Formats: sequence, structure tokens, C-alpha cells
Amino acid sequence: MFHTAARFCESRGTPISKLALQFSSQNPDFPTTLFSSSRAESVRRNVAWHEEPFDADLLAEVQRILVPVINRQWDYDAAVERLKTRFQPVLSPIATAGPMDGCDFSLPRSNQVDGARN
Repeated sequence: MFHTAARFCESRGTPISKLALQFSSQNPDFPTTLFSSSRAESVRRNVAWHEEPFDADLLAEVQRILVPVINRQWDYDAAVERLKTRFQPVLSPIATAGPMDGCDFSLPRSNQVDGARN
């Protein structure tokens, strides 16, 4: 369903991330919208997206696609627990033995005299 919404946005020439940022940052019901990036060009892009009005028809269609999950609470912890039990790894003896088993990775000891290293 989320892939369908993202593909629909792309077919209309708008990344779903742009629509999401515009919807959240321009919605008067949301007093604050935060975004972050380690790259200056991403920050400039996000500010430009914020300043550009969003496509209301595109938003309506994406909301129609996402009707089954709109306004639903996501229980993150429960989902993680379900994934843990659903995808239990099957480990063979080869998989559990690492290539570096038996190697000593401790730091070498230095000769110290009166607290100074030699």
C-alpha cells in the first residue's frame, strides 16, 4: 500500500517525501514540523519544498490509497516483537563460528616506567 502511494506520487512527478513534508509543514493542525539533514543541499531542498504549495489533488489521491492505515496508531514495540518471533534465524555451526574465533584482539601491553611509556 505504501509502495502504491509512493509510485503514484512519482507518476505525478512528485516524490512522496516532498508531499509528506509539504502536508505536515503547511498543515495548521500541526504547530511544529521538524526535519533534519547532515547535508546543506537537503536542508535547502526541504525549505524550498515547504515554501511551495502542495498539490491538493495528489494529497487526496494518496490519502485514498492509504485509507486502511490513516489515523491508526502504530504500536512499534509490538511490531518489533512480532518480527523477532516470525523471523527467528536458523544458525548452523558454521554460521555461529566467526572467522576470527580464537584470535586475541587485546591491545599490546607497553613497558611502563614511572607512568611513562617506553
